Amino acid sequence: MRIGRQSPGISHGEHVTATPAGDWMNYTWLAQIPEPFAALKITAIGSVDVVYNTSITAYYENSRRNATETIYRTELKMNGTGFQVFVPEHEIWYSGNYTFSFGLPAGIKTNFTVNMAQHRCNYWSDEEERWKTNVCKVSPRSTEEATLCLCNRLV
Repeated sequence: MRIGRQSPGISHGEHVTATPAGDWMNYTWLAQIPEPFAALKITAIGSVDVVYNTSITAYYENSRRNATETIYRTELKMNGTGFQVFVPEHEIWYSGNYTFSFGLPAGIKTNFTVNMAQHRCNYWSDEEERWKTNVCKVSPRSTEEATLCLCNRLV
């Protein structure tokens, strides 16, 4: 039995666009996600002049339906050095173009860079002689440098 993992980088230093929206500033960036059903770790490194709670939303541009779908939304706690968000593998249904966004009150000063990495845990079944994806899942503690796999059987 073997455990395999993948952690291809998606984007580093992704350009974040700030757009005013009344008393808010919306921060948006685009990413090409290469693999469906693989977890996604988003890390923003930089500075935010306060601790602030907001939410981050991921949208998928579905060309088959000619629509934009909200695929993931979670609360986000920003501290003085940025934030991290973990999107579990069961939330990334498609490969393709995704838009990520969050908002902050317009008066908050911020400057940061977004890095993203995709992670997958696979289990080699000696009996079936193929990689399986339903035995292990990616831990939220995975980083850009390492994938931590959580498995529900001894490997």
